[in-house]
Amino acid sequence: MSNNLLIVDDDPIIHLISKRFLSKIGFEEGILSFMNGQEAMDFISESYQNESKYLILLDLNMPIMNGWEFLESMRSNSLAQNENITIIVVTSSIDKEDEDRARAYEIVHDYLSKPLTLEQFEYVLEALK
Repeated sequence: MSNNLLIVDDDPIIHLISKRFLSKIGFEEGILSFMNGQEAMDFISESYQNESKYLILLDLNMPIMNGWEFLESMRSNSLAQNENITIIVVTSSIDKEDEDRARAYEIVHDYLSKPLTLEQFEYVLEALK
């Protein structure tokens, strides 16, 4: 079984920092970067394998396909029912309504505020176990 960690965020600095933190805690393989939800959805639609685990760190505010549209697309494609896909929303939004709305999606495991700390990355990786 392979583990895939998808970073879905339009900020290249977030990708860089995330990869550095993940490297510090020994997770370097299976990290995939996507600048918007559409790129990530295309990857999942084309490459999904039942025997793999997918952890998606999802930003909400992105161009082309934002986090909300991504979550809806997951739901409409029935991908949300797969127990090997876990989404953690990672956003700069501090709006309680956004958090409540995100947590209403069954596939959303947690809702974290940017920037993530090293300890939060360690916590996030627990979702792949």
